Amino acid sequence: MRQLVLIWPVALCMAASTATASSFQPGDVLVIGGTQQITEYTPDGTIVQAIPIPSNGGGPVEVPHDLTVDDNGIVHVFNGTFSPLLSSYNPASQTWSSTTFPGWNTAGASTQGGVAAFRHFVFATDMYVFPEALNDRGLIRFDLSSNTALKFFNGYDMGDVTVGLDGLVYGVGAQGSAGPISVFDPVSLQLVRTFSLGFQTGGLAVDSAGNIFAIGVGSLATSIARYSPEGTLESTLDTGFDLSHIDIDSQGHIVAASDDHIIITDESLSSFATFQVPFNVPNFSTIVPIPEPGALLEIGVGLAVLSGFRRARQ
Repeated sequence: MRQLVLIWPVALCMAASTATASSFQPGDVLVIGGTQQITEYTPDGTIVQAIPIPSNGGGPVEVPHDLTVDDNGIVHVFNGTFSPLLSSYNPASQTWSSTTFPGWNTAGASTQGGVAAFRHFVFATDMYVFPEALNDRGLIRFDLSSNTALKFFNGYDMGDVTVGLDGLVYGVGAQGSAGPISVFDPVSLQLVRTFSLGFQTGGLAVDSAGNIFAIGVGSLATSIARYSPEGTLESTLDTGFDLSHIDIDSQGHIVAASDDHIIITDESLSSFATFQVPFNVPNFSTIVPIPEPGALLEIGVGLAVLSGFRRARQ
C-alpha cells in the first residue's frame, strides 16, 4: 500500500562552514563518517573543504548515514537514525534545508541507511523499529518538485538503495536479511524484477549497461565484485579493506568506503588507488557527477578531473 504524504521543509537552515565555501568540483569525492560534516576530497586524497551538517536535534545516535548528489548539484544527506531528516545542501547558496517523513528510521548500525537521487526524486531506506507496525518499513520516495513523499515496498527492511546509471532503483535488504535485491521503475514505482547474487549484499552500484558492482558483508566485505546484468560473476577486486559503501559515476569511476580509507577504481577492477580518512568508523562516499556534454559546466572541467583520476592510479 502506498500513502502520499504532503511534506513541508523543516525549519532548519544554516550557512556553510566559511564564507569561502564553494561548489563541489565534478569528479571529487564527498565523504561523511565520524563527524557531522561533509568532507570534499580530490581523487588523490587532498581535502578541498568541509561543510558542517546541521544536527537533527536527536542526540548522539542521530548521525548521518549516507549522501547523494542530484543532477542539479544538490547534496542530500540521510541525517539521523531513529528520527532522520532528509537534509539538502545547496552549494550555490551555501544553505541547508530539511524535511522528513512520518515513521521514517533505520537501525542503529552505522552501515545501514541509504539515499539515492533520480531527477527530482530522492529515495531513502526505511526499517522496522519497535513499536511500529511490522509493515511500516520499505522504501520512501521524496518528490522535491511537489513537496510530497510516499512509502512503497512496505513490509521489507531495507538497508541500502541506489539509482543505477541504467535509470532503475535498486533496493538492498538490511544486513542480516536474506532477501533478494529488488529493482523498481523510479517513476511508476512498479517492481521490475528481483535477483540474488548468492551472498548477503552490503551495497551495490550499477552502470548504464546494467552491470552490477557489489560488496558483501563479513568475510566478503573486502572485495568488489562485478556481475553481468544477468547475474554472472565476471571479476573481483580484493582491496584488503572492510568496505561499507560503493558508488559509480557516468565515466566508470568507482569509489568505495571503509572505516578509514577511500578506494578508487574503475569498471575493469584491475587495480585501485586509496587514500586515508581520519574517522575510523564506517564511511559513506559519493562522486560529484561529471556533467554530460551540453551541461552548464564546460567540458574542460570534466577532462581535468579525468586526468586527476588517472594520476591517482599511477
